[in-house]
Amino acid sequence: MDTDRFLKYLTLLLLLLTQNVMLAQRDNVFLVSLQPEWEGSNLVLDSFYQMDGGDSISIEKFKCYLSQPKFYKNNILVHQTQERFFLVDYSDSKSMNLELSIPEDLAFDAFEIQLGIDSLTQELALFSGALDPVHGMYWTWQSGYINTKIEGKSNRSSARKNEFQFHLGGYMQPYNPLQTIRRKAKNTEGLNLKITIDKFLKSIDLEVMNHIMSPGEASVKLS
Repeated sequence: MDTDRFLKYLTLLLLLLTQNVMLAQRDNVFLVSLQPEWEGSNLVLDSFYQMDGGDSISIEKFKCYLSQPKFYKNNILVHQTQERFFLVDYSDSKSMNLELSIPEDLAFDAFEIQLGIDSLTQELALFSGALDPVHGMYWTWQSGYINTKIEGKSNRSSARKNEFQFHLGGYMQPYNPLQTIRRKAKNTEGLNLKITIDKFLKSIDLEVMNHIMSPGEASVKLS
C-alpha cells in the first residue's frame, strides 16, 4: 500500500473514531435505583423482623427481572433503550442500579419498565446475558422465566424448616403475571423505586400459602 493511500485510510479511521466518541458523549445516563425496604428501612437479608402476632420473619433471597425500559412524552413513546433486560439480585449491590443510556436532548415526562419477561422474548428463548438460565431464574420452555423470587423463613410458615418460597413467573395465558410500572420522571433526574417487601409478605397468610413454584392463578395474583 502506497503512503498516500495509507494516510487516507488512517484519516478515515480517525474520523470514524472521533464520530463514535462524539456520539458517546451525547448520551446521558438515566439512573434507576432500586431499594427493597421493610417498614421504611432498607431491607437486610437474613435479618429477623418482628410482625404482628409475634411472628418472626427473615428474607434470604430477593431477585427479579426488570425489562423493556421506555420513555414517554405526553403518553407518546419517545425512546426505548438498547439495554432491554436486567436481573436484579439484592445480594449483588451493583445490580440494584440500572444505568440507562438516553440521548442528551431527549424530552420526556414518564418512565416505564416491566416487572418480568414478555411472552415474545420467552418464546424466542434468547438464553444469553441476564436471560441465561445459569442465574437460576428459568423453569422450562413450557413455564418460562421466574419474574420474581422471594425466599425466607417465618414462624408462621407450616412448611419444612418454616421456609417460604415464592417463585412468580410464567407467560402463557391466562396465567401471564407480567406487570408494567410507569412513573413520572424528569429529564435531569433519575428515579428511585422503593420495593416494599413488608407490605407484600403481610398480605399473605404464610400458614396457608408459603410455596408457589410454578405458573398459575396464585402467581398472577401475588405478582
